[in-house]
Amino acid sequence: MYNDELEVILKYCYLSHPLAETNPSYGTLEARIKIERLRDMERGDHCNVAEVCFENHWGTHIDAPNHFFATGKKICDYPADTWFFETPQIIECAVLPGQFTMPEDIVSQIDASTDLLIIKTGWTKLRGTEEFSFNNPGLAPELGLELRKNFPNIRAIAVEPTSISSMADRERGSAAHLTFLDPDAHGEPILLIEGIKLSENTCNYSKIFAVPLIIDGIDSAPLTIIGILEEELQCS
Repeated sequence: MYNDELEVILKYCYLSHPLAETNPSYGTLEARIKIERLRDMERGDHCNVAEVCFENHWGTHIDAPNHFFATGKKICDYPADTWFFETPQIIECAVLPGQFTMPEDIVSQIDASTDLLIIKTGWTKLRGTEEFSFNNPGLAPELGLELRKNFPNIRAIAVEPTSISSMADRERGSAAHLTFLDPDAHGEPILLIEGIKLSENTCNYSKIFAVPLIIDGIDSAPLTIIGILEEELQCS
């Protein structure tokens, strides 16, 4: 309650895509997950049990430094509070296929308190098309350097395509991964959330949970993202 007149209603929304047996991914329209039914009630078993096998960079996932650096942190190296973001910010940025987002495209709009920066390009609606998998936009290496130098509160950045590396220039895309994830560069590494799901009417969320599968020994992992919206309603 605020001043005994307003009631705050919390709404929760998934910002991650579910993993299906076939997923559009970087460089392919049909990244496949192996799902084997070990027990199946339709076959007469007393319960359902499945064995699931998939690559750790498919679907909505997060890259940790060990993805590119042998001495970098893996998913299990981060404490639990890493995955809770109290000041997320969504910035809309129009991009062409294959285009790299530069610092001058978004930096002037970033709040100093932002801990999770989400770049909204509208590419969620292209998911499942050839353009989504083969001609995606990316993030420029210069952006990683700028954010790490001047925005120390940013712990992660999220994009709608399944990689910050544009297929149009994979060498530059790899360089971008290095600038965001390098454990020895200026400031702290910025984790990379790739494949976030944003609707056309997505607005800024008050808080966001972005929790990966905590699997020992792997560099990065798929994750579930839940955004929290606060709506104030007038009490009758």
